[in-house]
Amino acid sequence: MAPTRKNRNTATRAQNFRCVTRLGGEFITPSNKSSPYTSFFETLHTMLFVASALFTLSSLVSVRAFIGDVTVYTPGLGACGRFSTETDFVVAPSRIIFDPFPAAGGGPQQNPICGRNLRATYQGNSVVVQVVDRCVPCTGAYDLEMSPMAFSILAPLAPGRLSGVEWDWTNSAPGSA
Repeated sequence: MAPTRKNRNTATRAQNFRCVTRLGGEFITPSNKSSPYTSFFETLHTMLFVASALFTLSSLVSVRAFIGDVTVYTPGLGACGRFSTETDFVVAPSRIIFDPFPAAGGGPQQNPICGRNLRATYQGNSVVVQVVDRCVPCTGAYDLEMSPMAFSILAPLAPGRLSGVEWDWTNSAPGSA
């Protein structure tokens, strides 16, 4: 049977597994079956496949790191209701992160961000710290305040401020990482 000229819908049908070539803007296929819905369902199937692949890829590759400034502060009784000292590995995220944290309600001590750990990295040095407070003076959404002990793992205390610190949530225990 000689190949016949068919429209694009027919040539791209999923049921048609025969060789298809493109000639003059139209497809040539040996099939004579056609359906006006074939192209729509094939396009939908392709879109769902691509969306599924992208979702899978995004779950394998973490692209959720945040970048902000880190300043050193002297902890005490924090917004989470816990007393911390300068030698604890603790952190206070900005109020922009702390206040609207998912499921936050009631007072700040009931905020589910309290007790969560994050890993901060600066110029190859990393430290894991626990959220115990809320940074009121932080101006950037992803800025943090750290205890002197935690800050000293990332860099000397002398500057008091680091820019471009990358951080993300972690399940690791607080301390140097």
